[in-house]
Amino acid sequence: QFQAHTNQPTQSHPPGDEEQPVQSQQLSTWSLGSLSGGRLNWSFSGARNSFRHRNKATRKSLTSLHGSRRGKTQWHRPLTNSIFNSHFKETSKNDLYRIDHLVAKGAFGVVFKVSSKSDNSQCYALKVLKKSKLIEDNSVRQIKDEADIQKVCGHHPFIVKQIDLWQNRHNLHILSEYVPNGELFSKITHFSIDLVRLYIGEIALALDFLHNAGIIYRDAKPENILLTEQFHIKLTDFGLSKWLKLGANTRTMCGTFKYMGTI
Repeated sequence: QFQAHTNQPTQSHPPGDEEQPVQSQQLSTWSLGSLSGGRLNWSFSGARNSFRHRNKATRKSLTSLHGSRRGKTQWHRPLTNSIFNSHFKETSKNDLYRIDHLVAKGAFGVVFKVSSKSDNSQCYALKVLKKSKLIEDNSVRQIKDEADIQKVCGHHPFIVKQIDLWQNRHNLHILSEYVPNGELFSKITHFSIDLVRLYIGEIALALDFLHNAGIIYRDAKPENILLTEQFHIKLTDFGLSKWLKLGANTRTMCGTFKYMGTI
């Protein structure tokens, strides 16, 4: 799990835990009736006794697969893991990083600034997303597209680079480069004309690159434009982005309402 700095008020680790196998003692208390809602009954005592004998042997073989874990039954991976397996590795890398502070909260999870335990100078942004929420909101395809787009386009100088992806039982983790000067939104003031021209040019170059790659961004706003250490821009948050074939159209209304224009 993550370890937070003691002087930070944020939680010590992102939500989530590792899968806990079911104890074989608990398994032995289950019955066919309980597994089938009480509708399955055996008619002959001989058949019932025969089943119990075979079931006992089966439990013994299941719980003896690993000498150091004889009392625990080995189960297949959860369905929620399989849904995301094509993009998110089943592993735990939480111990490699420590939480510095909370950066942002969103509809599906949170973003932390984290640093490498092996090198404190290496800082990253870690997005932690609840799998149950993504599935409930039918956003599985959306998060996979987001991961694909950031992976393919992250080498562009004005787009946030993706570093790694992984999952545990309850959460997805997206590790990206950390952009230290935060959102453009928090810096908006009376910019000089030259600075405005610079930012418009950099944003246009990033969007043009995405369009040439067959991607529409669909959520351009100051909150999704980050500023680097040298105060250049980087686009982030590709949750609403979509691959689009040449000549195709989209009919989904999406984006952030207060930034939508009317014609």
